[in-house]
Amino acid sequence: KPGRRKRDGTLFWPYRFFWSSPVSNGGCPGFHDGDEKDFDPELAKEQLRVLGQEYGVDMIVSLACREHMAALTTRMTRHGQTSPEQESLRLWVNDKYYPRNRKTFLRLGQLSKEKHLYIHCRHGSHRAVVATMAALIASNSASSLEDALLRARGHLASFRPGYARPLFRHVVRFALEQGLEVEQKYIDFAGMADDEEVTHAP
Repeated sequence: KPGRRKRDGTLFWPYRFFWSSPVSNGGCPGFHDGDEKDFDPELAKEQLRVLGQEYGVDMIVSLACREHMAALTTRMTRHGQTSPEQESLRLWVNDKYYPRNRKTFLRLGQLSKEKHLYIHCRHGSHRAVVATMAALIASNSASSLEDALLRARGHLASFRPGYARPLFRHVVRFALEQGLEVEQKYIDFAGMADDEEVTHAP
Protein backbone atom coordinates (compact mmCIF):
# COMPACT_ATOMS: atom_id res chain seq x y z
CA LYS A 1 0.00 0.00 0.00
CA PRO A 2 1.25 3.50 -0.68
CA GLY A 3 3.22 5.02 2.14
CA ARG A 4 3.64 1.72 3.98
CA ARG A 5 7.35 0.98 4.05
CA LYS A 6 9.82 -0.04 6.72
CA ARG A 7 11.15 3.07 8.44
CA ASP A 8 14.25 1.54 10.05
CA GLY A 9 17.45 0.54 8.34
CA THR A 10 18.50 -3.05 9.03
CA LEU A 11 21.53 -5.15 8.31
CA PHE A 12 19.91 -6.12 5.03
CA TRP A 13 17.69 -3.27 3.87
CA PRO A 14 18.28 0.49 3.71
CA TYR A 15 16.03 2.93 5.50
CA ARG A 16 12.53 2.96 3.97
CA PHE A 17 13.53 0.30 1.48
CA PHE A 18 10.88 -0.66 -1.05
CA TRP A 19 11.39 -3.46 -3.56
CA SER A 20 9.96 -3.40 -7.06
CA SER A 21 11.10 -4.26 -10.56
CA PRO A 22 12.72 -2.70 -12.51
CA VAL A 23 13.01 0.28 -10.15
CA SER A 24 13.34 0.09 -6.36
CA ASN A 25 13.77 3.01 -4.00
CA GLY A 26 14.35 4.08 -0.43
CA GLY A 27 16.84 5.80 1.81
CA CYS A 28 20.60 5.90 1.49
CA PRO A 29 22.39 2.68 2.43
CA GLY A 30 24.53 2.97 5.54
CA PHE A 31 22.09 4.86 7.79
CA HIS A 32 20.11 3.20 10.57
CA ASP A 33 17.26 5.70 10.44
CA GLY A 34 16.31 9.01 8.92
CA ASP A 35 17.61 11.13 11.77
CA GLU A 36 20.95 9.48 12.39
CA LYS A 37 23.76 11.59 10.99
CA ASP A 38 26.62 9.09 10.98
CA PHE A 39 27.19 7.09 7.81
CA ASP A 40 28.22 3.49 8.55
CA PRO A 41 30.27 2.18 5.58
CA GLU A 42 30.22 -1.42 6.84
CA LEU A 43 26.43 -1.37 7.09
CA ALA A 44 26.23 0.22 3.64
CA LYS A 45 28.56 -2.43 2.23
CA GLU A 46 26.38 -5.25 3.53
CA GLN A 47 23.22 -3.58 2.24
CA LEU A 48 24.80 -3.15 -1.20
CA ARG A 49 25.76 -6.82 -1.17
CA VAL A 50 22.18 -7.85 -0.41
CA LEU A 51 20.73 -5.45 -2.99
CA GLY A 52 23.07 -6.75 -5.67
CA GLN A 53 23.22 -10.46 -4.92
CA GLU A 54 19.78 -11.17 -3.51
CA TYR A 55 17.64 -8.60 -5.29
CA GLY A 56 19.51 -8.34 -8.58
CA VAL A 57 20.10 -4.60 -8.43
CA ASP A 58 22.56 -3.63 -11.18
CA MET A 59 22.91 0.05 -10.37
CA ILE A 60 22.64 2.33 -7.36
CA VAL A 61 21.35 5.79 -8.32
CA SER A 62 22.32 8.33 -5.68
CA LEU A 63 20.31 11.54 -5.46
CA ALA A 64 21.82 12.38 -2.06
CA CYS A 65 24.86 11.28 -0.05
CA ARG A 66 26.54 10.94 -3.43
CA GLU A 67 30.04 11.36 -2.03
CA HIS A 68 29.49 8.55 0.50
CA MET A 69 28.29 6.09 -2.10
CA ALA A 70 30.86 6.98 -4.75
CA ALA A 71 33.72 6.58 -2.26
CA LEU A 72 32.31 3.30 -0.96
CA THR A 73 31.81 1.65 -4.36
CA THR A 74 35.26 2.82 -5.49
CA ARG A 75 36.82 1.33 -2.36
CA MET A 76 34.93 -1.94 -2.79
CA THR A 77 36.02 -2.24 -6.41
CA ARG A 78 39.63 -1.51 -5.44
CA HIS A 79 39.52 -4.40 -2.94
CA GLY A 80 37.97 -6.80 -5.43
CA GLN A 81 34.53 -6.74 -3.81
CA THR A 82 31.54 -6.80 -6.11
CA SER A 83 28.94 -4.07 -5.87
CA PRO A 84 26.29 -2.60 -8.16
CA GLU A 85 27.36 0.18 -10.50
CA GLN A 86 27.09 3.71 -9.16
CA GLU A 87 25.38 6.66 -10.86
CA SER A 88 25.18 10.06 -9.17
CA LEU A 89 22.35 12.37 -10.24
CA ARG A 90 20.67 15.42 -8.80
CA LEU A 91 17.12 16.68 -8.48
CA TRP A 92 16.50 20.39 -7.96
CA VAL A 93 13.65 21.41 -5.66
CA ASN A 94 12.81 24.66 -7.41
CA ASP A 95 10.36 25.34 -10.24
CA LYS A 96 12.88 27.28 -12.30
CA TYR A 97 15.10 24.20 -12.52
CA TYR A 98 12.50 21.97 -14.17
CA PRO A 99 14.55 21.74 -17.42
CA ARG A 100 17.43 20.26 -15.43
CA ASN A 101 15.17 17.79 -13.68
CA ARG A 102 13.60 16.83 -17.00
CA LYS A 103 17.02 15.74 -18.28
CA THR A 104 17.47 13.67 -15.15
CA PHE A 105 14.03 12.11 -15.61
CA LEU A 106 14.90 11.08 -19.17
CA ARG A 107 18.24 9.70 -18.02
CA LEU A 108 16.50 7.60 -15.37
CA GLY A 109 14.09 6.25 -17.96
CA GLN A 110 17.00 5.22 -20.16
CA LEU A 111 18.81 3.54 -17.26
CA SER A 112 15.72 1.64 -16.14
CA LYS A 113 15.45 0.05 -19.57
CA GLU A 114 18.97 -1.33 -19.25
CA LYS A 115 19.46 -1.90 -15.52
CA HIS A 116 17.60 -2.87 -12.39
CA LEU A 117 17.88 0.32 -10.32
CA TYR A 118 17.86 1.13 -6.65
CA ILE A 119 17.20 4.88 -6.42
CA HIS A 120 17.87 6.54 -3.11
CA CYS A 121 17.88 10.00 -1.61
CA ARG A 122 18.67 10.71 2.03
CA HIS A 123 15.35 9.68 3.59
CA GLY A 124 13.49 7.88 0.80
CA SER A 125 10.41 10.09 1.03
CA HIS A 126 10.52 12.74 -1.71
CA ARG A 127 13.32 12.72 -4.27
CA ALA A 128 13.59 8.92 -4.52
CA VAL A 129 9.82 8.61 -4.99
CA VAL A 130 9.69 11.29 -7.69
CA ALA A 131 12.74 9.83 -9.45
CA THR A 132 11.16 6.37 -9.42
CA MET A 133 7.93 7.76 -10.83
CA ALA A 134 9.88 9.58 -13.54
CA ALA A 135 11.84 6.44 -14.45
CA LEU A 136 8.60 4.47 -14.82
CA ILE A 137 7.02 7.25 -16.89
CA ALA A 138 10.04 7.81 -19.15
CA SER A 139 10.40 4.08 -19.83
CA ASN A 140 6.68 3.72 -20.67
CA SER A 141 6.24 1.37 -17.72
CA ALA A 142 3.37 3.28 -16.08
CA SER A 143 -0.18 3.46 -17.37
CA SER A 144 -0.98 6.73 -15.57
CA LEU A 145 0.49 9.12 -13.03
CA GLU A 146 -1.47 7.36 -10.31
CA ASP A 147 -0.03 4.04 -11.41
CA ALA A 148 3.49 5.49 -11.22
CA LEU A 149 2.81 6.93 -7.75
CA LEU A 150 1.46 3.63 -6.42
CA ARG A 151 4.29 1.58 -7.91
CA ALA A 152 6.83 3.99 -6.43
CA ARG A 153 5.02 3.57 -3.10
CA GLY A 154 4.66 7.32 -2.83
CA HIS A 155 2.10 9.18 -0.80
CA LEU A 156 0.68 12.64 -1.43
CA ALA A 157 1.04 13.53 2.23
CA SER A 158 4.81 13.50 1.77
CA PHE A 159 4.50 16.31 -0.76
CA ARG A 160 2.16 18.61 1.19
CA PRO A 161 5.00 20.74 2.64
CA GLY A 162 5.93 23.71 0.49
CA TYR A 163 9.53 22.57 0.10
CA ALA A 164 8.45 19.26 -1.46
CA ARG A 165 5.57 20.44 -3.67
CA PRO A 166 7.75 21.62 -6.60
CA LEU A 167 9.17 18.11 -6.99
CA PHE A 168 5.71 16.65 -7.38
CA ARG A 169 4.79 19.46 -9.76
CA HIS A 170 7.82 18.55 -11.90
CA VAL A 171 6.83 14.90 -12.25
CA VAL A 172 3.24 15.89 -13.08
CA ARG A 173 4.49 18.24 -15.78
CA PHE A 174 6.82 15.56 -17.10
CA ALA A 175 3.99 13.02 -17.27
CA LEU A 176 1.83 15.49 -19.20
CA GLU A 177 4.67 16.14 -21.62
CA GLN A 178 5.06 12.42 -22.20
CA GLY A 179 1.38 12.16 -23.04
CA LEU A 180 0.61 10.03 -19.97
CA GLU A 181 -2.81 10.09 -18.34
CA VAL A 182 -2.68 12.43 -15.35
CA GLU A 183 -5.69 12.39 -13.06
CA GLN A 184 -7.15 15.83 -12.34
CA LYS A 185 -6.66 15.47 -8.58
CA TYR A 186 -2.90 15.34 -9.10
CA ILE A 187 -2.92 18.37 -11.37
CA ASP A 188 -4.88 20.24 -8.71
CA PHE A 189 -2.58 19.01 -5.93
CA ALA A 190 0.50 20.06 -7.86
CA GLY A 191 -0.93 23.55 -8.33
CA MET A 192 -0.32 23.57 -12.07
CA ALA A 193 -1.20 26.92 -13.63
CA ASP A 194 -4.13 26.73 -16.03
CA ASP A 195 -2.18 28.61 -18.68
CA GLU A 196 1.06 26.70 -18.24
CA GLU A 197 2.43 25.54 -21.54
CA VAL A 198 3.12 21.83 -21.85
CA THR A 199 4.88 20.32 -24.83
CA HIS A 200 4.00 16.71 -25.52
CA ALA A 201 7.21 14.85 -26.23
CA PRO A 202 7.12 11.77 -28.46
